[in-house]
Amino acid sequence: MAQKKSKTSQLGGGCLILFALPFAAVGVFMGGWSAMTLLDYTRMRGWQEVPCTIVKAELEEHSDSDGTTYEVMAEYRYTFNGQEHTGTRVSLDSGADNIGSFQQDAHKELSRHRQQRRPFRCFVDPDEPSESVLYRELRFGLLAMKIVFALVFGGVGFGLIIGSVFARRKTTAEKQLTVAHPDRPWLWKEEWATGQIRSSSKTTMWVALGFAAFWNLVSSPVLFFVPEEVIEKENYLALLGLLFPLVGLGLIVWAARAVLRWRKYGESVFEMAATPGLLGGSLAGVIRASKPLAPPDGFRQVLSCIEKTTSGSGKNRSTTETTRWQDERVIDRPLSGPGEPTAVPVAFAVPYDMPASTIESERREITWRLEVSAAVPGIDYHAAFDVPVFKTEQSRPDFKLDDDLIANYAARRDPEQELRRTGILCMPAPAGQGDRYVFPMFRNAGAIVGLGLFTAIWTGVCVGLWYSDAPLLFPIVFSGFGLLLVLGLLDVAFYRSVVDVARDGINVSGGLFGMGRLRRIDAGQLAELRAVRGMQSGKRLYYGVAAITHDAKKITLGKRLPNKQLAELVIEQMRRSMES
Repeated sequence: MAQKKSKTSQLGGGCLILFALPFAAVGVFMGGWSAMTLLDYTRMRGWQEVPCTIVKAELEEHSDSDGTTYEVMAEYRYTFNGQEHTGTRVSLDSGADNIGSFQQDAHKELSRHRQQRRPFRCFVDPDEPSESVLYRELRFGLLAMKIVFALVFGGVGFGLIIGSVFARRKTTAEKQLTVAHPDRPWLWKEEWATGQIRSSSKTTMWVALGFAAFWNLVSSPVLFFVPEEVIEKENYLALLGLLFPLVGLGLIVWAARAVLRWRKYGESVFEMAATPGLLGGSLAGVIRASKPLAPPDGFRQVLSCIEKTTSGSGKNRSTTETTRWQDERVIDRPLSGPGEPTAVPVAFAVPYDMPASTIESERREITWRLEVSAAVPGIDYHAAFDVPVFKTEQSRPDFKLDDDLIANYAARRDPEQELRRTGILCMPAPAGQGDRYVFPMFRNAGAIVGLGLFTAIWTGVCVGLWYSDAPLLFPIVFSGFGLLLVLGLLDVAFYRSVVDVARDGINVSGGLFGMGRLRRIDAGQLAELRAVRGMQSGKRLYYGVAAITHDAKKITLGKRLPNKQLAELVIEQMRRSMES
């Protein structure tokens, strides 16, 4: 099995190189073409200007499925050093294009001079008088397009080739580990085998730089086309195209922060206490950073189980990423002393029923990711580690983590303060028995802003589609999805629930603006209170609190708690309210 995977990886690497070669070839060709254009431009600066007579001026149109391109064709006569010559070269760049209106404008100007029999001017090579040109100006829009093609195609092609070479070397090393440990997949990766997991900061930096460069190179031509569409053609829908450069600015900021973070903190290492982390057990160890850190709010650690699923193939291939499970804790005292390189303890209980890490998978990939962050002056500290988590003979369905192991370092929890900090209100119930828990509106500003911006952009696209010539199906489908986004935004922003918890049972009403119907759960009907997985916003997985009845009905009590610990804290407080 392991040998088959290795051969498949090597075959895939070879196919990837073959796939990358055409991209690299296009990049080299476009780069050479751009260089020749600049070389010709430099050379033509020394050519002499002489009068000429326009004999012919025509504009050829070439239409296909990608649109219409134009090329002005001309013939002109000129005299240089007493000899008459005929020229046909119109501009620095030859061939048809639709970049700007140069071809149409040149045709109008040349036609006007021919009809009026007025002399025009051309530029002649004094060393080779038979070579001449009518327009020697550099067309920056066309040159930018060539350079973009050269960088994008060349970057993709050579990037894939280089990446494939390194991947094949890595595959060879991992093959040896696979053969040596056929039944222990957590030893198939070198860093997993050593238990020294390096952070992804450096990889993130290069990915951010590469993606920002790629996006901005691809979207930069929009800056040339949009003004022409808006000013000359009054096509104001073209302004939507500016969204792409705006996204590019955001990517530049992301890349700049990644570079600054790498320069400031370098690479962190997670030293695992035992390899692997256990499903139905613990993930423990120490995170070591090269710089001394003393964040006033401590180190926030988040352990996530991330599932990446790929469906379809070819053009219909799509990938979705879902956070299956997430837990977090705050460490307010590191193991290291003042002025020493930072050492932060880690200890998490891992559920027994979650999926294990995957090694190679085309359709379903499971990644267990440990992230640690700290708010410090300047660029905040952040490090992420992809850790091995598997089920072994030591795994236990009823495993409980001994919190005393990390109690001296973890931040002490103040239930009332934590509830208040997240906007959840706890007060005596109006009836005089038990407690009332209020989950107000507008508790998740980050999720509201993020979803609101995405909904606004999507709405703009929908409006543009309705006013465009697109087939009717497109605006209908996009608008239908936009309606779902609006409903989701309303729920995130305006959902409110009120829960009264007493010894005899629970009363709950929840919905938009808190106007849902009142539901009653008697104490005898209640089987358990459970923390349930909720919505996902970016990397954060929100949890809810639900009441499960003996007949397996699930009744939502509260939504969108920012972590599982807080959901379990609310459940603990509600149980106390029922016992009091």
